[in-house]
Amino acid sequence: MNHEEFISELNKREACFELDIDKYRFILAKSFIVDGDEKKLQIAQEECAELIQAISKRLRGITKDDADILEELADVKICLDMIATACCFTGNDIQRAIDVKIERERKRLNSMGITV
Repeated sequence: MNHEEFISELNKREACFELDIDKYRFILAKSFIVDGDEKKLQIAQEECAELIQAISKRLRGITKDDADILEELADVKICLDMIATACCFTGNDIQRAIDVKIERERKRLNSMGITV
């Protein structure tokens, strides 16, 4: 999707979900049937790289428009579900991994004297 089209569609939407979770999952499942695991993982790589580029441009002062980051962030969040599906990770698998990482961050903050 080109950036102008993204901005136009974004501005038409309210701050609520228009797509329910069942429809979201249905669309992803159909997309996997069409493209397969390998292609979805390749797309995820590309989308992560595009998010990195958008952040880099912001940090270097090339752009002050965070809409590029928002657009790429949305792509990456969708791709996270694609990666989980391709790798057969369950929601529980992901949550356990998040718990480990967040606990590590809590310990790091505590070691700096920040109680959390």
